[in-house]
Amino acid sequence: MSLRVSSVAFKDTTKTTESKTTEKSAAQQPVEKNTTEAAKTNFIKDNLSLINSGLILVSLGVGTAALIKGKGSKELVEKTGTQMSKIDEKLGLIGTKVSDMARQVTTITTEHTNLSSSITNLTTKAGEAQTKLGALEKEIASKAEYHDGYLKALDGRVKGIESIRDFGTAPTEPNLAAIDGIPLMQNLNNDGNRIPLKASVIEWLKTATDRFVMSGKGQIKPKPLTKDSVVWSVTSESLPEKEGGLGEVPIQIAKNLKNEFGIDNPIVRPLVQSPGKAQLIEKNGKFVYRYNINSNKPWSMDLTKVVEFETTAFRNGRLEPQKVEVFYGIDPEHGHARIMFKNDTYFTSNGLYTNTQMVSEPERFAFLDRITYDFMKLKKDPNSFTNYRVFDTATYDSIKAPDALILNDWHPGGVAALVRLKSACEASNGELSQDAAEAFKSMNILNIVHNLDYQGTAWGNRKAAMMNTLFDKYAYDIHAYAETGFGYDGINKVLTTGDQVNLANMAACLSNKMKPVSPTYARELAEQPVRSRAMQHVCEVRMKQGTMEGQSNGWDRSAYEVSVDLIDKFNNAINNDKITIIKTRLKEAAKDLSQDQRERLFAIINDKSFDGVNLTAKLADIKDMHYPALDEAIKALDDEGITKVREIFAYTYQTPKETIMENRKHNKQMLVDFFKSMIQHNKTTGKDVFNLGELHQTNLSDININELDDTIVFNMGVRFVSQKGVDTACYAIKNIMKGWKAKYPDKPLPIWFIGGADAEGGRINSFVVQLKNALGTEYGSRVVHQVGYTQNNIYQAGSDFTLYSGHFEPDGAKWESLYKGTPAICTRVGGQVDSINDGVNGFLTSRTIPEIQAKIGTLEQKIEAVFRRNKGHEPSYEQAKDIAAKELADDYLREIGTDFTDAIWRAANTYYNKPAYEDMVMNSLNGNQSWVIKDGNGKITGGALLGHMKDLGFELEDFAQIRLNN
Repeated sequence: MSLRVSSVAFKDTTKTTESKTTEKSAAQQPVEKNTTEAAKTNFIKDNLSLINSGLILVSLGVGTAALIKGKGSKELVEKTGTQMSKIDEKLGLIGTKVSDMARQVTTITTEHTNLSSSITNLTTKAGEAQTKLGALEKEIASKAEYHDGYLKALDGRVKGIESIRDFGTAPTEPNLAAIDGIPLMQNLNNDGNRIPLKASVIEWLKTATDRFVMSGKGQIKPKPLTKDSVVWSVTSESLPEKEGGLGEVPIQIAKNLKNEFGIDNPIVRPLVQSPGKAQLIEKNGKFVYRYNINSNKPWSMDLTKVVEFETTAFRNGRLEPQKVEVFYGIDPEHGHARIMFKNDTYFTSNGLYTNTQMVSEPERFAFLDRITYDFMKLKKDPNSFTNYRVFDTATYDSIKAPDALILNDWHPGGVAALVRLKSACEASNGELSQDAAEAFKSMNILNIVHNLDYQGTAWGNRKAAMMNTLFDKYAYDIHAYAETGFGYDGINKVLTTGDQVNLANMAACLSNKMKPVSPTYARELAEQPVRSRAMQHVCEVRMKQGTMEGQSNGWDRSAYEVSVDLIDKFNNAINNDKITIIKTRLKEAAKDLSQDQRERLFAIINDKSFDGVNLTAKLADIKDMHYPALDEAIKALDDEGITKVREIFAYTYQTPKETIMENRKHNKQMLVDFFKSMIQHNKTTGKDVFNLGELHQTNLSDININELDDTIVFNMGVRFVSQKGVDTACYAIKNIMKGWKAKYPDKPLPIWFIGGADAEGGRINSFVVQLKNALGTEYGSRVVHQVGYTQNNIYQAGSDFTLYSGHFEPDGAKWESLYKGTPAICTRVGGQVDSINDGVNGFLTSRTIPEIQAKIGTLEQKIEAVFRRNKGHEPSYEQAKDIAAKELADDYLREIGTDFTDAIWRAANTYYNKPAYEDMVMNSLNGNQSWVIKDGNGKITGGALLGHMKDLGFELEDFAQIRLNN
């Protein structure tokens, strides 16, 4: 018999348990009857088997084990020694109990041979079983939801155990032993015997989570920090090398800590090299790191190579040496320090998060965590290394070991486990000083949770790679003893959740403070398993204990407003099309020039300063060369209006209201003209030079940019991933456009600018394509689809509203729009609830996601409805489930799409009420969620950074620049 538990899912609303058991014996084969009663009986019988199997699994507690039989089992046990023998004994006991279950199933099957006479009895038994299951659910529901998807991985666990004899390349390390199916390295002596940890270290591993998660007696609280304390901020990305909002936060925290408080807060991250995008250049012993190397203005930073050391990583079934080069530099724009690690195996790829043939994304960041810890050890206790090479002594000595850590999201989660747990093991074995270990174990750690939809998890062979890379010879002991104390299968380990290695869980269990990026998002994580999944319990406990607290990210007003200081950035962006066209035409005209002449031309047009701000002066330089071919090309460009530079007008919250509205009107004209020009150029050349999707359906040629007062312009520039709700926006846009003439017969159709880089293989882009096709030529021509990078600064500066239609949004970038005076239309999720005041600085949908889900019902209810509709011709359970899942998804999109449609209609009504709209613009501009907020005298009175500083251990009273309210 083969038992396979396909899923156990606990839903938000009904807390229904679903389990599916497949029995391969002949007794369980379906009996075909061509009657309605037979079909009904089969359905009840299948569900009774499901219920009884679920009850047996719950009563026996076999959520984390499976019976292994068949070819290779004996060889497996022999290879894994005594540890696998113990597992085999346990599996044998489970096998006996599963055999009992098999006999029960056979008995049930026999009892129901005469289906017509026993249907009543079966129904009664099913009801009783369901009642019992309901009682059990009620008892464990509050602690069980984090198991969502856990039992679905039961077969994966069996395969994980079997992978000891086959996990890619056969392991060559002699000291591997398995726990939970993961081959882990042990600390062995020369005789091959395990070196046991001291009892005090084992006790620490077992209780560490309690000391940080629980408030009260025994809790390790943050140590007081001073102005001279050093905080390392470990992150996967930071401006400009970023792929999402995460990259903004560590930069803004670092620059404010450094510039406002004088606190040393270096960014610690990989030095990622990507072909055609990012590279490290060495020339005459000096290093320059360049990013966006193919753009008009590549970003560059001078770096110093300070030290080189060797570490290890678990690859190809064994520990392999890896060279790490450490570089140091000062951010040229913001003034904070950077510590960057170079390793060609782990940090060379086509993107920050791209899997390669060498490593997966979770493996990459497990290695980052390991070398971050290694460098911390090197700075705290140099004697813990046997060999390293310093290249620049002065710079190396200037880098101080951290007194506290900021861990940004899941990527650096392993650092928490290393400083808390591995340091204790190494100190007990004389490999790290006791002083360094104690400093690490009690180090202040702030874990900022940006998006727990991603947790840094790994399955299969990747688990061994990550665990052994992080903890090498202590992997076995740490995983064996490091417990959460939660007491429930699948979440009782610090390093894993269920069958997955989980970096986010390590940070959540071992940081002093866990801080989701908005108060609403923190509540969602604690209350909604769909948001936190296997980590729901730790979030719930921390929330109750006060060791998790949501705090909205700061968004520095000075970084996003349309100010004089930033206006060059806007004007370069609004003229990008012209720069591209002019460069192309001048290069074509240069074909007949001499080599010398071409070099002079290319020196001008390839220079960084050949941009929208300096275009007129650069064209004058070219004219001064007096090359007839170029003069002729420039005259043709002049005649076409391409050399006429667009200009964005600046304004801030301090600008008079009348000027703000006039400048916004002008900027809207510039935005529409920008896209008109790109669309026309593409159509003229027949080439999609500017990445505008569905070109044949896009047409703004009939729009007069001087008559846009009644034309509402909406924008949505986001990462094209499921989270962002592009499907919701498209649903609403379709509704709005189809109903526009009926609602506003005397108003022109609105314009929609929507775009982003699709991270799901074109699936999200297809929503916009389908929308345009459904709207047809007249309406679809007003939806401008930009495929890939979007210029959000000018999108928002030139629009009337910005759309944020995410299905969830931990915090979101709405302040980028609000600081430009552009109100936001948002779904009622996460940080959008905390920043948008409905009807004041934007609009929120009327219902939360849980409220919508409560209305549309659960998957189980949909499945029952499918069977009721098809009574007499019932589909199989799997078919019914597929039908129900699609109906559920359609219902959800209809409900959230309808809510978002209503929010847009309210925005349109406000726009056509000019005084109300102007008030909303001013409310948007006057809002302030900067990291540091000052009064008129320059004293700091608030801001998101102060909360983070307190949680890191700083005493705010020590900073004279802060004016505290007593």
